[in-house]
Amino acid sequence: MVREPSKSNERKKILLSYLKIITIISFSSLIIGCGGGGSSDSVSINEEASPPATVLTGTFIDSEVSNIAYSTETRNGFTNEKGEFEYLNNETITFSIGAIQLPSSRAKAVITPLDIVGTQLINNTTVLNIVRLLISLDQDDNPENGIQIDDQAHENAQGESVDFSSSDFANSVINIVANSGSSTTELKSAEAALRHITSTFNTRPVADAGHNQVLQAGVNSLDATLDGGDSYDQDEHPLEYHWELLSQPDCTLDSCPRAVLINPSSKTPTLSNMSETGYYVVSLVVNDGFHNSVNKAEVTLTLNKSFPQAASLFGSAVVFSALAIGLKRRRQKLIQLISLKEHNHV
Repeated sequence: MVREPSKSNERKKILLSYLKIITIISFSSLIIGCGGGGSSDSVSINEEASPPATVLTGTFIDSEVSNIAYSTETRNGFTNEKGEFEYLNNETITFSIGAIQLPSSRAKAVITPLDIVGTQLINNTTVLNIVRLLISLDQDDNPENGIQIDDQAHENAQGESVDFSSSDFANSVINIVANSGSSTTELKSAEAALRHITSTFNTRPVADAGHNQVLQAGVNSLDATLDGGDSYDQDEHPLEYHWELLSQPDCTLDSCPRAVLINPSSKTPTLSNMSETGYYVVSLVVNDGFHNSVNKAEVTLTLNKSFPQAASLFGSAVVFSALAIGLKRRRQKLIQLISLKEHNHV
């Protein structure tokens, strides 16, 4: 008679099977983690997925250039009304109008024609030709308020190519400019391009109206010289000076002469005919030929009441000195008389 295995024995067998499986799995994991088989390569079991690259925003500036096509390794489109485009770090970007491509450059936060050409010289021929084309394609012919390229320019530039460094550049873009949808139909000159790019990258000057002054009123009205010589322009352009008398004291009489600025366009004008005591406030704005100064400088001239004139003070001193000498002499004579009387009495 065959004896059937008990339930407890079956459970032991199942438990032993599970233990063998767990041991094998644990041992295999240990071998993999330690580079089993002599291999020096480690294996990552729970490797996390790398985060997506950050999309950055840059701006194309020759004034803000809007509606120009751009492409990078991962992005493409047209710049918005602020001249902005998207890119990833370490990408290369190429701007284009129809089939006309500008030289490629590294994508970054701000890109200018100088960056595209790879130079710091604003009078570089290739730079000026790029600027000439861009300002010629501007819809409203006013690049100072931004450059807006019309869709028609992209359409008419299909199948075209331009060498911006060529001496024949102007002839190669005549038809493109004439049919670009811009309010101008002729290519702008190199001089106009140079002036525009200089204005775009120009640093605004700083005005300095000099130190405040304190003056003393006299019998006659006073003149004072102002000095704007400490005004400066970082780009070293010659400055134009614009002085203005902002305020002066009210008249204390029914009528009185008013102060005026003489030569208000010079570096050192004169504030003339100051007669009323009080504050005279003068402002200065300088211009470097492109922009007014970042500030309006002010200087205050204070005219105080007059002190006694020097001649009067001198005259009073003479009188007091004479009186003192006279008194001293009288005192000496009195002492002599007293001494003489005492001597005679003896």
